Amino acid sequence: MILQIEGTMKHQTIEMLLQRRPFKAFELALSSGESYEVGHPKMIYLAEDFAAVGMPHRTGDPPEVSDFAWLDLDHIVSIEARKDVPF
Repeated sequence: MILQIEGTMKHQTIEMLLQRRPFKAFELALSSGESYEVGHPKMIYLAEDFAAVGMPHRTGDPPEVSDFAWLDLDHIVSIEARKDVPF
């Protein structure tokens, strides 16, 4: 399932998805065509107008982060459930 979202709903939608229990992984798609998976709620820092998504380099709970992708919320065009995990 793909959620198309606009404006301030992006922040609220991501926040809602991070608070769900059990947590379900999702992917953020950008206007550039890039996408970033959020596989664990501790793998993203959400601010008012940007998000920092952790890029894991080791598995674990949560995985260890090797780098961050800094995303402007204005460039997020959709949020998609991982194919194996429905919303």
